[in-house]
Amino acid sequence: MYGNLSEEEIEKLLSQKLEFPLLDDINVEDKVVIVRADLNLPLKNGKIVETARLELFAKTTLKELVEKNAKPIILTHQGRPGREDFITTEIHAKLLTKEANVKVDYIPSLYGKPAKEGIKELREGKREVIILE
Repeated sequence: MYGNLSEEEIEKLLSQKLEFPLLDDINVEDKVVIVRADLNLPLKNGKIVETARLELFAKTTLKELVEKNAKPIILTHQGRPGREDFITTEIHAKLLTKEANVKVDYIPSLYGKPAKEGIKELREGKREVIILE
C-alpha cells in the first residue's frame, strides 16, 4: 500500500487513458532523459516519515526508464529554503537506489562543473541514474 491508496486504487490510476505521450510511445534507449519528479516527502523533526510517493516513482517511471536503457537525470527538491521541510535530496538518491534496485548518484548541484561532469559520466555509461540537487 502506498500512503492512503490501496493497490487496486493505484492500478486504476495507472491504467487510465491519458491524452499525452507515454514512455511506451517514445524511444528513450541510450538517450539522456530529464525527469522532473515531485518527490517531496513528509518530514517530522528533520526525518522522513513516509516514502510512498518516492516508492511509486521508483517502481514505475524510474524502473521503466532503466529497463528501456535510458539515462535519467532526476530533478526534484525537498521543501523550500528557510522552511522546516527543506533538506538536501541526497537521501532521496539513497532511497531511490534501494527502491528501484539501481544506483542513483547524487550530484550536489543543479548546474556548473559538478552537474556537467555527472551528466557527462551518465552519457559515457559510468553512471546509471543521477539526481541533481
